[in-house]
Amino acid sequence: MSKVTTSSTARRPEKRPFAHLRGEERIYFRAAAENRLVFQRCVACSAMQFPPRSVCSSCLGHELTIEDAQGQGSIYSFTVVHRPGHPAFRDCVPYVVVLVDLDEGVRVIADLEIESGTTPRVGDRVEAFFEPHDEEYGVPRFRLILEGRSTQ
Repeated sequence: MSKVTTSSTARRPEKRPFAHLRGEERIYFRAAAENRLVFQRCVACSAMQFPPRSVCSSCLGHELTIEDAQGQGSIYSFTVVHRPGHPAFRDCVPYVVVLVDLDEGVRVIADLEIESGTTPRVGDRVEAFFEPHDEEYGVPRFRLILEGRSTQ
């Protein structure tokens, strides 16, 4: 596996493009503006889910609660993006998108801030941090926890 040779933090656009949010998505990005990483839990069956939805993906229940995650987990999978999905990210490539298994047991997706020359690995520990998008919304991101990481 080749090393990712650029820092994903140095070239982020000042104002990222942002999707038109539906009701349940607003909860997630508003929580991020408060430096909180959240997921949903179904009252009926206790299933956890991400991304936020209006019904439970397990039992189709409509009563869902919002829970705060501690913000740490392990990389389940990742990909290095070399072709930007939007022109505003043209100067950001390559960047890393990760699936993270949070310690609470739910899987989330976000991008990973890495230092130049660092290669993420499946199983690496990560922690969430937050970037403001505007006064109302924030964007959760992850960074590697390098303490205790083996060199193999």
